Amino acid sequence: MCKNYFKNMIKIEKNKIALVGFPEAIFIKDMINQIPQDQYDISVICPDDFFNLIKSKHDGYMICVTRDMQLRARLVEHFVQQDLPGFSFVHPSAVIFPDVVVGGGCFVGPFAFIASQAQVEDHCLINPYVMVSHRCTISQGSILQPGAMIAGSTKIGRYCKLNFKSATLDDISIANFTEVGANSLVTKTIEEEHGVYVGTPARRVKHNTPE
Repeated sequence: MCKNYFKNMIKIEKNKIALVGFPEAIFIKDMINQIPQDQYDISVICPDDFFNLIKSKHDGYMICVTRDMQLRARLVEHFVQQDLPGFSFVHPSAVIFPDVVVGGGCFVGPFAFIASQAQVEDHCLINPYVMVSHRCTISQGSILQPGAMIAGSTKIGRYCKLNFKSATLDDISIANFTEVGANSLVTKTIEEEHGVYVGTPARRVKHNTPE
């Protein structure tokens, strides 16, 4: 869908688009089912092939790697270096306020809700039934899994992943490359990067050392 909150939206017609990820991944299959194929000619590009891409062969690309956030960051870096076009898609059932800004290469799934003055930066995946409250920032490359709830004025760092039904309190920040476990509640600012947090309140249980 074409919405006025997109910064860089490609024209709506039968566009040739590519999902960057692993063809066998469930998320890729779900994406193909959600994007209307009467409007888009959809293909899948494996990460290794994408890294070899130096010239665009499609109208737009979306980074769909969700498990390995280090790989996700490298794919986005290659995307930026090669100045490739981004493809964004919002499901018709999602509710997004008019003053929200959604970046390029983003996906907003069914029944997601994004409130006033929120910002979703490039290459974010906002899955079904996610709620992003007012004045929040979801930074580049982050993933909100189904049912995640982000309270007002919260800033999610780059390449974070908040898993199923996780939540935050309002007016806090979460450091880059943080993963929050399913059903966990973040009650205060997380300053150290590359941590895994679980529980209520969420506590760090693991440090993901970047390769």
